[in-house]
Parts: sequence; C-alpha cells; structure tokens
Amino acid sequence: MAKSNYDLLKDAQIFDDGAGLTDEQKKQVEDLTKEEVQALIDIKKKLTKFTWPIQTVILPRML
Repeated sequence: MAKSNYDLLKDAQIFDDGAGLTDEQKKQVEDLTKEEVQALIDIKKKLTKFTWPIQTVILPRML
C-alpha cells in the first residue's frame, strides 16, 4: 500500500507529528502530486540551516 503524502513528508522529517494540522491543511498536503512531495523533500536537503521538522502550531482563536 502506498504511503500518504503526509506520511512521506513525516518520514523525511519535514513535519512533526501533525497534531497541529487542520483538516484543510491535511487535505492540501494530500492534494500534492508525488513530484511536489519529492520537491519538498529535495528542498529540505538543501536547507541545512533550518531546524527540522518544521513545527505545526495551533494559533489561539477568540471564541
């Protein structure tokens, strides 16, 4: 069974555990093509000065 885009990006340590991703963000990640996912993985390899994984943050909302 093929891995989801999110799982591929998580395995590449681009995302943290994903707990902070909204449903809309998860859908956008899954809508990426395999080439786009690979491009993100390749970009990570070039951005060695960044701290990986990029952290997902839930911003506070006023109710």
